[in-house]
Amino acid sequence: QTELSDLDQAIQRGAMALFGEKYQQQVRVVSVPGFSLELCGGTHVSHTGDIGLFKIVSESSISAGVRRIEAVAGEVAVRRYLDEDRLLADVSELLRTRPDGLPHTVERILADLKEAQKQVEQLQLKLARNETGGVSQVREVKGIQVLSQRVENLDRNALRTLADQLKNKLESGVVVLGAPTDGKVSLVVMVTADLTARIRADQLIRKIAPLVGGGGGGRPDMAEAGGRDVSKLDEALEQTYSAVADLLP
Repeated sequence: QTELSDLDQAIQRGAMALFGEKYQQQVRVVSVPGFSLELCGGTHVSHTGDIGLFKIVSESSISAGVRRIEAVAGEVAVRRYLDEDRLLADVSELLRTRPDGLPHTVERILADLKEAQKQVEQLQLKLARNETGGVSQVREVKGIQVLSQRVENLDRNALRTLADQLKNKLESGVVVLGAPTDGKVSLVVMVTADLTARIRADQLIRKIAPLVGGGGGGRPDMAEAGGRDVSKLDEALEQTYSAVADLLP
């Protein structure tokens, strides 16, 4: 059902208006008894059959409890279907599979990619372990083993994994690793459980991170930070030893 109404009266009756839309004082109200009462969006047809083919192209939230559905109709909808059909055919040809086999093929490709990424990360970790020389570069600070090293080509997750492995090899000590990543610095500090009463990872990283123009935090046994100044990374890692000495009683 449709009717013309004063805007204020229609709103008082509970007609739904779209947030951000501008309406004239006289509005067209469209109602489906028992279901909805809304201000007309501006498209008028006498019969739904006049719309022809109808294709929803997007759906989104515009306010609490209100969704916006956008669609195309008629010849535009037909062209949209044809374009998508051509796209599907092109992708099928590239992947050498039938259109109905695309989901399985894409799943297989994604699984292969995930496995390849895992292998790359393992190789990067292996190279990084070789670069650090294991725990052979450890220095002793007030009776505590401290390893502070720079590593290359590791993201934060891999850096954390390597630090954990080195910490386990130390059995008792402090591990600090820094890596340049995409023009920024990632830092990870780990302290073995037997030492957290004497020195905390979160306190140590707050001393190191400002040296590379960053900040961070964490727990007594593990802390992380980021920084903006890659050129200061080596200096910050060298300062780790004096920072540990300052924090120890």
